[in-house]
Amino acid sequence: PGPRDGLMTGLNRLGLSIRSARTLIEVTVLAAGWLLGGTVGLGTVVFALAIGPLSQFFMPLMRPKD
Repeated sequence: PGPRDGLMTGLNRLGLSIRSARTLIEVTVLAAGWLLGGTVGLGTVVFALAIGPLSQFFMPLMRPKD
């Protein structure tokens, strides 16, 4: 896990859903990159908006089995 994953799970413990936390992080990073002069393409926007819902959907499959 990377720093964004840790921030996502930390925000989840504070009450934000995984979907909301991850989308917030990715959109913030996308905006910061754009403000710093980076290019933002369609794929970048789709990823930033889709990774949150996809993370929430697949999270149960990533939990260890008892």
